[in-house]
Amino acid sequence: MTSISKELCNLDRYSRDQAEELRKRGERYHWWHLTVRPLAVFCYCFVWKRGFMAGYRGFWAAALEVCFDFWSHAKLRELELRESSAN
Repeated sequence: MTSISKELCNLDRYSRDQAEELRKRGERYHWWHLTVRPLAVFCYCFVWKRGFMAGYRGFWAAALEVCFDFWSHAKLRELELRESSAN
């Protein structure tokens, strides 16, 4: 079992990579990515994919997925801001 610190390090690294991948695909940041989308991702993972059946492990997996998605889009926004200030 990995520690929470290790999970957070992985989350940081993978969300950075995901933000760069989203940017390469031409996706753009929208305000709802950080407001509405986290709730939708949680409901999808915990309810639709039946994460609740796994108890706290399902909750933990859904929460990590929400964090990953949130930070990926927050970092996408950061990339866009950095790019616009460079121009």
